[in-house]
Amino acid sequence: MSDSDVVLIMQQLEKSLRRAGAVSLRLIVESVERSLPAALGCNSPNKLLVEVLRVSAADASARVTAARDLGLFHTASGEQMEAALPETASAQRDGDIGADHARVIRKIMRKIPHAVTNADVALAESILAQCAREGTPEDVESAGHRLLAHLDPDGNLGDDRDRSRRRGVSLGRQDSELMSKICGELDPTARALLDPILAKWARPGMNNPDDPESPSGDADWWRQRVTLALLRRETTTPSARYSGSCWNPGSLAGIGVCPSR
Repeated sequence: MSDSDVVLIMQQLEKSLRRAGAVSLRLIVESVERSLPAALGCNSPNKLLVEVLRVSAADASARVTAARDLGLFHTASGEQMEAALPETASAQRDGDIGADHARVIRKIMRKIPHAVTNADVALAESILAQCAREGTPEDVESAGHRLLAHLDPDGNLGDDRDRSRRRGVSLGRQDSELMSKICGELDPTARALLDPILAKWARPGMNNPDDPESPSGDADWWRQRVTLALLRRETTTPSARYSGSCWNPGSLAGIGVCPSR
């Protein structure tokens, strides 16, 4: 084979894999509409994919989430409904975009304030899908940021409804060292509660897990007892102090950010 033949075969294979991904989403929709999870003793579509396909829980969750936005569901009378993101779904069925393109588009679309008109939302999705057909997922993300700035130039269209839709904290599974990743988004109310707690419990010299003599508990009570020597031997980063403060009664556990022992 010539070099051009190798490149051509790579492109054709990628197109086929992308189309296969769209077929996979269609089968997930079909399984849900046929109530296969319940019929096979699974309590969710995610569990069905894990049991039948032997994929990871994270992969199963990503596939089901994608199927909700890109799959073609049917009404009770059997009529086919349009996908939540029709242009993106069409591009994936054509094999022009992959799962990463679609994931970026879905991420951008979730950030559009609900105050934006339906016509503008549909146009935004169409623009992103066309960009995905011609570029990389990184190109789509860059275009999405510019699009969001255009739709909400002053940043004042978002409200509590939008923030409620986006807020949430996810706690990852423990690794071999029993460490867990945590990520998420806090709304203004949660941030307002968190900031003063960290200011008191994670102050330099307080709740230092590497220093057995470091004061623990509320910084106000210890304010007069924290000495210069404690501050000088402080080598812990602020993030480590945040972690240490989580395990003290009455700290972050009070607002549900860190689990209590």
